[in-house]
Amino acid sequence: MARYRVERCQGTTCTNFTDIDTSVTPAYVNTGLPSGTTYRYRVRAEDQAGNLSGYSAIVTLGTLVVTPTDITAPIISNITTSSTAQMVIISAATNEPTALRIEYGLASSTLTMSASSINPTTAHALILSNLTRRTTYYYRVTATDLAGNRTVSGVSSFTTSRGKTAPIENLNAVYGSVILSWGVVSDPFARMVVIHRTSDGTYPAVSSGNSVISTITDRNLRSYRDTTARDGTTYYYTIYGIDDEGVASDPARISFTPRAPSSGGGGGGGGKPKPKNPITQETSTDHQETTNVVTTPTPGLGSQSIVTTPAFTQPLFVGSQDSEVLKLQQFLINQGFLASDSATGLYGQATESAVKRYQCARNIVCGGTGASTGYGLVGNATRLRLNQEVPGTTTTITTPGTTTPEQRQALIQSLLAQVQVLMARLRAMQGL
Repeated sequence: MARYRVERCQGTTCTNFTDIDTSVTPAYVNTGLPSGTTYRYRVRAEDQAGNLSGYSAIVTLGTLVVTPTDITAPIISNITTSSTAQMVIISAATNEPTALRIEYGLASSTLTMSASSINPTTAHALILSNLTRRTTYYYRVTATDLAGNRTVSGVSSFTTSRGKTAPIENLNAVYGSVILSWGVVSDPFARMVVIHRTSDGTYPAVSSGNSVISTITDRNLRSYRDTTARDGTTYYYTIYGIDDEGVASDPARISFTPRAPSSGGGGGGGGKPKPKNPITQETSTDHQETTNVVTTPTPGLGSQSIVTTPAFTQPLFVGSQDSEVLKLQQFLINQGFLASDSATGLYGQATESAVKRYQCARNIVCGGTGASTGYGLVGNATRLRLNQEVPGTTTTITTPGTTTPEQRQALIQSLLAQVQVLMARLRAMQGL
């Protein structure tokens, strides 16, 4: 035998065999074939004289299906943004199905927030919410295809629209005459809170200038006492937040009818009574805080007085509302006894609980009631300890030896201010 002749045809049932090669050994390798193709083979032997044997049995074979590896990154195009005051929609297109991720932040180097799509697609739209109005954000887009190839866009930016000031929230009213309170002013651009009031059955609009009863510019002050309200009259309050550009928020509205508490056990009235001083007696450890005045005479030049007023000068309890309550709340917040959003200027249950925690921590009192031990109230003992921790105010008054009318008037005004402080302390100690 000189060689083997190899014949082949393409297909699972083909019969049109053709010679494709010869082999001098009883083995043959057929290369260069496309993937996923079926062939039929048969072989016969040939001797040196050219005589041929019969055909072998037909063998059916196929090449493997080979999937090409995807190493091509997707292409991102048509990135657009559409923003409102607190939301933006970022749209993009990709040339193949991909997942999309958007990283964003307030600086191009700190993209710490993100949003992602769930299902791979070629048309993408992601919503970023809870944004701050009038603020520029930076972002970049990342697209990842099914093979894991990834494309990252450059950093771009968008600016949220002007919108309105965030509305006043958690508006509440209680008796005394009418005490309005509200939540934290969250809008960073808010500059004032404007309170309107009517009694004609309608809520005033922001343009109703003649209905304004107060304009509050201190963001930390979150309450207002309407001392001109009359018992039995229904008042309609509208409160607006105003930003630095004069843009008003949507209105917060509430109506309230103040009613004085009944004098006996009978009904009627409604609302809450005006707070009364519950501190009826002093304990042996209590002390009174005084305004300290140190006067230094200078021969021929008059005298100089240094007036030091303690931070807290009066009893404080549930229902109290003034600047000393606000100062107390800010101190309790800094010391960790009160939640950070509780500086309202109104002494409520949260402030009472914080004072109790402070009294226990400072070993002042840690039990009983407000009336019996002063627990939860700022009486003399608690006020003494507070004034040791919270600095008071110091005013220097110079009285010249020979005064002009203007200097004498300034001195009189300063002394009247001191008298007012002392009178306020006296009224507070009398429970008025």
